[in-house]
Amino acid sequence: IIDKNSYHTLLTEIHEVAGNRVSEDAVKIPLNKIFKFTGVNTVCDKITKYDFDNKKVYSDTKEYPYDYLVMAIGSSPNLYGIKGLKEYGFTLWSLDDAVRIREHIIHCFAKASNEEDPEKRSALLTFVVSGAGFTGVEVIGEIARWVKSLCKEYRIHKSEVRLILADLLPRILNNLSEDSAIKAHKYLEKKLNVEI
Repeated sequence: IIDKNSYHTLLTEIHEVAGNRVSEDAVKIPLNKIFKFTGVNTVCDKITKYDFDNKKVYSDTKEYPYDYLVMAIGSSPNLYGIKGLKEYGFTLWSLDDAVRIREHIIHCFAKASNEEDPEKRSALLTFVVSGAGFTGVEVIGEIARWVKSLCKEYRIHKSEVRLILADLLPRILNNLSEDSAIKAHKYLEKKLNVEI
């Protein structure tokens, strides 16, 4: 197996990194650990060229011949054609994305703690998560949980922080039963002060 990373990322857990619940290492499993008791050879490299006729793949420095090639090249987020989202928003599609979100939130709190202009301070302390499926709900929940300690650390009153969960559909967690979605909706609004 050839991968640009020496580890596998538990993508279903990266919202916990974005919300500072766990460190990056908590969602990374070294490939050599996964394949320790198998005959699988792990190679950390990035494939940049394919030669299907001659059954070879190439990185910038090495050639790898093969008998059979399985390409598992991942995917990318769907931005649904929303203008400005790519330029001004964050995606949560990788471990790097999660770290970028976490660091951005910390930066916003640090900057807001010294901002005297009320409008600028309010903008720095307003966080919008777009998409109310599992990932969006998990992310806003992690941020809401984290806000209490951030407010304490940066001497900001919790009432200044605004958390918004936005979605096109009429309710959150559309793939769950209506009762479960209503329960989650109430919890986010009443317990975590999230605007939906």
